[in-house]
Amino acid sequence: MEIKTGANPTLRNNRINGNTYQGVRIYNGGGGVIEDNTLTGNKGGPWNVAKDSEAKVRRSGNRE
Repeated sequence: MEIKTGANPTLRNNRINGNTYQGVRIYNGGGGVIEDNTLTGNKGGPWNVAKDSEAKVRRSGNRE
């Protein structure tokens, strides 16, 4: 999942796994609510949240 350039989605109760990169990548001012998802088995790990997006992201209850 890639979130960028001002996007602000809510991701809830999803399985994001088996990717070549991270499960969720947020950058370029993106944000969102990411809750109760399974983010396992991604080669790049569960997350890549850029510094410019950290304050705009709420994460909770995710299985990593």
